Amino acid sequence: MTAMTLTLNYGYGCIVHLGQLSASIYDGAPWAGDGYPSHQMFADELELLLSFAESEGVLAMYRKELRGRASQRDSALEELRVANVLHDRGFGVTKWRPVGQAPKEGEFLVRGSDGVDIFVEVKSPGWEMELTEEERLAGRLMQPKYMNTEAFFGNSGAGVRFAVAKAHSKFHPDPANLLVVADDMKFPLGVESSFWARDSLYWEGGKFTDSRYENLGGVGFVVKQQQNGRAWAEMKLFLNSHTRVPLPALFVQAFGGCVLQYLRPN
Repeated sequence: MTAMTLTLNYGYGCIVHLGQLSASIYDGAPWAGDGYPSHQMFADELELLLSFAESEGVLAMYRKELRGRASQRDSALEELRVANVLHDRGFGVTKWRPVGQAPKEGEFLVRGSDGVDIFVEVKSPGWEMELTEEERLAGRLMQPKYMNTEAFFGNSGAGVRFAVAKAHSKFHPDPANLLVVADDMKFPLGVESSFWARDSLYWEGGKFTDSRYENLGGVGFVVKQQQNGRAWAEMKLFLNSHTRVPLPALFVQAFGGCVLQYLRPN
């Protein structure tokens, strides 16, 4: 029997072809028809991520989330996107769903050629957390993320602060720990990453200004790129100088990890 593929016709000449793995996830899923993937480059990235999951032996583990609600699909894809980014830089997954501060689980352990394991947690704060209570009561959650006539104030740093505070209880104090924030904020963290890092981590009151989050070695921001009909992800790494266990030097070098200075206003 021939494996199934699918062709999506969005009109206006926009046709997207899904590969075999993507078609098997898309067909009959609750989110089918919501506009994702909206372009062939996103369909190609989807097939790549699913192929990566299959090669790692975890596609079946992720299948329920991938075929769940759109928010579940997006969270699952962000986890696979992060694992793929780390893998491509030489830090392959050694264990999926590892236990950190028991009984809480993280996403995966990764290890480079230095043999040091890094416990990784992925958080995906979304634009919904930027809404005021008034906007929520008015039904803004039922509307698109961006609206043509709407002006908005972006607060992506709040998403990072929320992610750090929520994730920290998962980190056992002994290993090197990494939090990766793969956001869906109105101003993505990939845009002006250094500003959002200073705002959330290094400016006065930030999460890395003292030892409150000493179990966390650093935070990575997922940066999504598009060029020449191709979509891919990268990661920018920001380090915690107050951590108990620093991230390995090999990892820091691979991702250009840095500590940003807070310059107190005159």
